[in-house]
Amino acid sequence: MKTAFMFSGQGAEKLGMGKDLYDNYPIVKDIFLKANEILGYDLTKICFEDENELKKTSNAQPALLTTSYSIFSLLKSKGIYADYHFGLSLGEYSALVASNAFSFEEGLLLVNKRGKLMENAFIGLDCGMYAILKTPINVIESTINSCKHLGIIEIANFNTPNQIIISGEIKPLEKAVSILKEQKYKSIKLKVNGAFHTSLLETASLELNKELNKLNLHNLDVPVISNVNADFIADSEIVDLLTLQIKSQVKFYQSVEKLIDCGVTTFVELGVSKTLASFVKKINKDVKVFHIEDLKSLNFYLESLEVENV
Repeated sequence: MKTAFMFSGQGAEKLGMGKDLYDNYPIVKDIFLKANEILGYDLTKICFEDENELKKTSNAQPALLTTSYSIFSLLKSKGIYADYHFGLSLGEYSALVASNAFSFEEGLLLVNKRGKLMENAFIGLDCGMYAILKTPINVIESTINSCKHLGIIEIANFNTPNQIIISGEIKPLEKAVSILKEQKYKSIKLKVNGAFHTSLLETASLELNKELNKLNLHNLDVPVISNVNADFIADSEIVDLLTLQIKSQVKFYQSVEKLIDCGVTTFVELGVSKTLASFVKKINKDVKVFHIEDLKSLNFYLESLEVENV
């Protein structure tokens, strides 16, 4: 019986994130206050009081890393660990910090920079993302291929076998969605301010690589699965895979399947919502799934561990 910690990705952020645990656990409060000091602005106030600022990619990413890492640190202080770490997109950075690939300070500054690069990449572009539901992958691929003459359109995320995210410029996206609708396939437009995980982030990827090469890297002390290839990250691959990750497909459900093959029977999402936890339930109904975002969900998980150990 093995456990994997999952770290929330962008889109999970919400006003008040982390406040319940911040108010009740000094270790969580200390990490939030440290984040303020590292960034040079009041991230805590943004998380708790300023929804408009929190929605900005450059704030959402460090906010999510801070929240997820503080929950990880709280569990660690209680002697609770996982056999594997992974996350969705931004969550992979949280996973790497938790696995000691680089420090919390370096990770925080890095994702703040990553967020700014992503924001800048989409200035002046009309783009977005859609979730395509319960549609065969070959149908999605053939549809987007038929729309590429209109602009950039690509598969961005494999969230579950029944939820694939397409991303790109609005004209080809809307055409693809229209074609799929004619075939009775459903889609949902995502509330995002860019076309994440596409070739539109090529320049951002090159700039991010410069920042990644400045990191003081350490060997991973807990294995991490990469979004890019749904396989374990070798210590020597960290920079190259994170450089690719920003513009590449997120292979989330393939990562979950890989971990199940490795004996993982429990998945625990550390972050702000239960989005990843809900994905895992849809991928495999036989594994145990938890999420931790506040006192209630934390206590539920701790109680489940006590029952297991009786």
